[in-house]
Amino acid sequence: MLPALFRLNAALRPEPELAVRWPRAADIRLDPFSVTLRLRVAAWSDGAPITAEDVRFSFDKLKGGPTGYRYRSLRDVEVRGPRTLTLHFDRPVRRWWALFSLDDMVLPAHAYSPAWAQRPTVSGGPFEVAEWTEGLRVRLVRNNSYWGPKAVLAGIDVLFVPNDETRFQLLERGELDAFFSEGDVNMGRRSRARGYLRTGGALTGEKAASGAWGPTWWELNLRRDLGAGVTQAAIEAADPSLVAEILEDSAAPMDGIPASFPVPSGSIAGTWSGRGNLDEARAQAARGGRRAFDLSFPRSSASSIAAFLHFRLRELGITVELVGLEEDAFERSLDNGSAAPAVIRLRRGADAPDVAAYASSSNEPGSAPVDDFIVGAQTAGAGAARRVGVAPAPWRQAQDGIEGAGTAAPLARVRSWIVGRDGLAGPQALGALPGPLWNVTTWRFV
Repeated sequence: MLPALFRLNAALRPEPELAVRWPRAADIRLDPFSVTLRLRVAAWSDGAPITAEDVRFSFDKLKGGPTGYRYRSLRDVEVRGPRTLTLHFDRPVRRWWALFSLDDMVLPAHAYSPAWAQRPTVSGGPFEVAEWTEGLRVRLVRNNSYWGPKAVLAGIDVLFVPNDETRFQLLERGELDAFFSEGDVNMGRRSRARGYLRTGGALTGEKAASGAWGPTWWELNLRRDLGAGVTQAAIEAADPSLVAEILEDSAAPMDGIPASFPVPSGSIAGTWSGRGNLDEARAQAARGGRRAFDLSFPRSSASSIAAFLHFRLRELGITVELVGLEEDAFERSLDNGSAAPAVIRLRRGADAPDVAAYASSSNEPGSAPVDDFIVGAQTAGAGAARRVGVAPAPWRQAQDGIEGAGTAAPLARVRSWIVGRDGLAGPQALGALPGPLWNVTTWRFV
């Protein structure tokens, strides 16, 4: 429904969408860091042009919203012309292209009103909203004014079905054509048991489940003031294979979580997957630290992991009070510094603090990492980094600050699934979080 400056393709690589192209060398300034972008000629569904003023308006709205923490380094959006704008940052940001793109889109300055709380009143994407019954149904119809490839389907009805088993039953009865599952428990295994072919690519008209790993994982963050002993004990006790069993298709180590993280020095430094030894965790806990503290997490998505950690740490004589928060309240606590001493958070590749350490890779067909920077074939060579504003020294300083403030430990990788019935072709899980409809213009019946 809404346009993005950049989008992720099937290989999880960013590419221009509303932006005409990647910025050239002359469009990047390193000190202070800024990026100048030019927008393509495009219009909203009511005929009004999509302009740089829309991006400026979106910044004003988004920075005060639940994802505002992602815009904390963006100082200003300067409108330099109807379709030209400059993003001004207060420090170098490697994945600047993720703003107004992955979790947030561009809003229409001319049409945003209180009515938007009920449903989007105009569209800048391949579909527009015809009807929205909160919590029940959204009816989408093709936006024939869309500036990109026109959708094949005339419309899509999106139904809110919270239970996986109910989704399967509706699919088998022909009342659903497909359903989306982000990180649900063992969805791949459950789909195969029901006769759905497993695929890493788009559905081809067969009864199948399209799944993809993405650069997204659950992570345990611990403040330094917990004490080195308790901190290392908690990380050692958090066995990734057991957490993976909660979330994923098997307990095999997630192939996209990196081998090393900024963890404290000592016996647990190095590879992340060697954790889980409770004898070692008890020895670390004996070194001292706070044996009672709060652990906060987004209630809707991390309750199972939080419960696992609660009981795991109790075996070490460490009492963890679980504090489940709504998503927006949780993110605000991270942004304003009021977060608990320990948090479980969903870490996306786009806002990971250390791109080098958090690089993801996958052996899955159709899945690939989101690169540190992608600016086209012309960028090969020494000038590539400067072109996208990657300044190594300031970035290293930022990472040093993160490591000094606390400790991060990966827990489990998140996987996306789209499960579809016979006859439906096109849907493909992306393995990231812009939603299940990212390639919706290709959806069709065969």
